[in-house]
Amino acid sequence: MSTLDADFTRIIRNLRGLDAYLDGQIKGKRIFDKAARIVVAEMKRQAPEDEGVLKTNIKKITSRKSKNSVIVGSKFPQKNRPRNHAWLAEHGHKTPNGKYVPGTPYVRRTFEATKEQIKSNIIAELKAAFDRAGKSSAGFI
Repeated sequence: MSTLDADFTRIIRNLRGLDAYLDGQIKGKRIFDKAARIVVAEMKRQAPEDEGVLKTNIKKITSRKSKNSVIVGSKFPQKNRPRNHAWLAEHGHKTPNGKYVPGTPYVRRTFEATKEQIKSNIIAELKAAFDRAGKSSAGFI
């Protein structure tokens, strides 16, 4: 795990309960929505060219489990695509006639291309919320 990945993990872990500490000055969902817009645009740029189905279906998906998270990914309502079409495009697969189609690691490339920008955006939003609440960000950021 790189230092940047560890930073992300620490920041996200610290977001739990942060809203109460900041007296309601921040909403995690808003921060993640902004980050998701950046990721969606880049992921569409990085996605492999096919009939356009993959790029069209890359979206921000609201998490049903957590109010402070979003998911960026693909949903395939089309009956002519497997549910794991995005995974197959990322990692590669065999066709029904046995030919191997190599994957295009567009998700990983998206993460590498956007992680610095997202990290700096999240930190800036958090610092502003700490300032609005008049509290110290020591130990959180």
